[in-house]
Amino acid sequence: MNSDTLGMPRSSVLYLLIMLVVLVLAGCAGRNQLPLQRQMAPLPPQPICSIAVLPFANDSDYLMADAIASKVFASRLQDAGHYLLTQAGDIQRAYRQLAIMPGSSPDLNQLQIIGGRLNTRLLITGSVLEMREDRGDHGSINPFMVLELAIRDGSSGEVLWTTFHRRQGSEYKKTMHFGSIHTVTGLSRQMADEIITLWFRKGLVPCNL
Repeated sequence: MNSDTLGMPRSSVLYLLIMLVVLVLAGCAGRNQLPLQRQMAPLPPQPICSIAVLPFANDSDYLMADAIASKVFASRLQDAGHYLLTQAGDIQRAYRQLAIMPGSSPDLNQLQIIGGRLNTRLLITGSVLEMREDRGDHGSINPFMVLELAIRDGSSGEVLWTTFHRRQGSEYKKTMHFGSIHTVTGLSRQMADEIITLWFRKGLVPCNL
């Protein structure tokens, strides 16, 4: 019987190598399946141009995580879809009138009021579940972020789509070959682009006005 230098049959060595490749590929595929989306109800008739990206909630320990993620997402959504996004000042005014504290999420009744006052067809709400900056190799920063978003009907406030996403900056070097991301802002930008790309693929139509 032929064997390798470690005394194992060559067939066993080949089997182990195949299994190792399968496990590596499965792990990469699992990571690349993010973001995850669930459709609770269909979107209103399209094209949709008026959208309000509401301030995200911050459930992490990272100061200003909500502001970073929501501002970056609003900017990337407008750039990608040419939507008529509600001005931040109008949203802040509605929040003050309803006494909604920064970093908190409005309830369904408040969402209905906000949607009516802003006269928007879709509301985007979100929560930063985790944001942090870990130490990477050679003292570099490896940002980590977990984000959950919802597309809501602008009149009823009801959830239409939900999206969950999780990334760390080093993934883009190890599995996607884009080069590592070293800031939470850069990671927020990349994750926003991935979510928006998924939404377009699932049926959200850019505004063509």
